[in-house]
Amino acid sequence: MEQFDQLEMDTLNAMFDYPLDYEIEEGGTYYYDPDLNPEVNPYSWQYVVIPINKPIPNIPHEKIADLVLDVSAVEKSPERAAVLWDMLETEALRLTGNLNEKESDTKGCWTPSGRITVWDDVVGRQIPLQGVKVRARWWFFWETGFTDSNGNYTVSGTFKGGRKVNYSIIWERSNWDIREEDWGQAYYNGPKKDSEWNLDITSDKSLRYATIHRALLNYYYGDRLGLRTPYTPSVLKPKLKVGYYHHDHWRDINGSAVPFRENLTIPHVCIYGKDGSGSWSTTDFVYATTCHEVAHVSHWEMIGEGAFAILWLNPKTRIIPESWALTVQWMFTNNEYRKMLNIYNLQSLKEYNYRDGYQKWDKGSDNYYTPLFIDFIDEYNQKQRIGGDRPNDRISGYSISSLEMI
Repeated sequence: MEQFDQLEMDTLNAMFDYPLDYEIEEGGTYYYDPDLNPEVNPYSWQYVVIPINKPIPNIPHEKIADLVLDVSAVEKSPERAAVLWDMLETEALRLTGNLNEKESDTKGCWTPSGRITVWDDVVGRQIPLQGVKVRARWWFFWETGFTDSNGNYTVSGTFKGGRKVNYSIIWERSNWDIREEDWGQAYYNGPKKDSEWNLDITSDKSLRYATIHRALLNYYYGDRLGLRTPYTPSVLKPKLKVGYYHHDHWRDINGSAVPFRENLTIPHVCIYGKDGSGSWSTTDFVYATTCHEVAHVSHWEMIGEGAFAILWLNPKTRIIPESWALTVQWMFTNNEYRKMLNIYNLQSLKEYNYRDGYQKWDKGSDNYYTPLFIDFIDEYNQKQRIGGDRPNDRISGYSISSLEMI
């Protein structure tokens, strides 16, 4: 993981899990080199194309080939250089049997584009997926684009007319990576085509990757309700790693945030596909759990890993970090779904309240996950459940951002 972080911190390295001179015949969400033993080498090879004079970090590597990808440096006229380069490419493809007839007969250029949507269980329909990194690749060339608020994207460059590109989604941004469990980069390999690519994500791992992405995008770039920016990478600090596990939880809880990450080989945040009962989690639960675990990471960054570990590991004080993260997930998830339900005008669900806002909690039902901080914000009174003549919750009016500073 340390070697991968070292590669990834250099933003000029666009890394691929598979050799770039291979054709992708079947799409997927993860690739591992079949010649390796995952028990010995949990990470698969990463492939990059870099300038010939760029230094390579001091980690195991192998140069596969020297590539000539630009002839414009030896031509005074950019237009003439482009013509020569196109001729060179075309002849090379013809000689190697990789030139399709449509490409050889088509003039001009085209720009890959399309639309990405994702299913949401609460709304009950496909919704636009914003901020997704879409890549279009042809051999050793690729262009990238990001979906807008309507799910539409256009990549940053063009390809020769008739030339088919491999589309893919890379579940990452500058602040985070979504991982296939502990190690692999999560992605979606789409089709190879010479026209736009539209995708409706409806199920399986990709639905969970997309939902985790939604939560991360809103936590980092959306309405954070005044909270601080969560864990942010730097020159000496890697991206936030969010591991998704498509099965029952085998660690202690549905999700987990891991302090002391630099001494471990698991992501900062772990999200599981099934809830505590063994059922597949709904999209709102995955969304809320992601917010919850990132809130933990933000908390231990704010107070320090040592102080957070003391709170976390002591059964008498764990109520503090868990109840705080619960409040963040409650606020963020309610905020997201109320906004969406207003957009889609679903009157029956206008007052969406994630899992009753944990307002029906009573003493003894959950030792750690309590409305301790929620009670500072809301106007709901727990006396109906707890009993007694006097109100047990007489505090309200605080904002979540003011509580973060206490």
